[in-house]
Amino acid sequence: QTLEGPESLLADLSSFSQLTAGTEFDSYEDPQWRFLLSGQDIIAHVAQTNSRDEDRVDVNIPQTTPTSFAGCVLRVKIDDDDDDETIGYGMVIVSPSQRKKGVATTLLKRALGMEQMRIIMVVV
Repeated sequence: QTLEGPESLLADLSSFSQLTAGTEFDSYEDPQWRFLLSGQDIIAHVAQTNSRDEDRVDVNIPQTTPTSFAGCVLRVKIDDDDDDETIGYGMVIVSPSQRKKGVATTLLKRALGMEQMRIIMVVV
């Protein structure tokens, strides 16, 4: 799922805070997330777990299903001039219980717009 804009991002504030528990970002609680997610140029790509089935990870669970985040990656527009747009990616976080399942890879591919791309390497 993709969350864009402060209103959408802040509606899931507690899910972001819960995601960081037990991770390297454990110190990020509601105040830190509120500050980070309040920016106008933030897009979050999140993978969710169905609260009734914590082993099921899905990047496309509808918002109406009770969920918690399995992982996230933030896309930040750093600079936007006429010729080029500078984008940064960060806060790649995966819940400890969801690691080694391809969650970060899937989220990064989605954030980078690579879901449908195939990388072909030519060796000469």
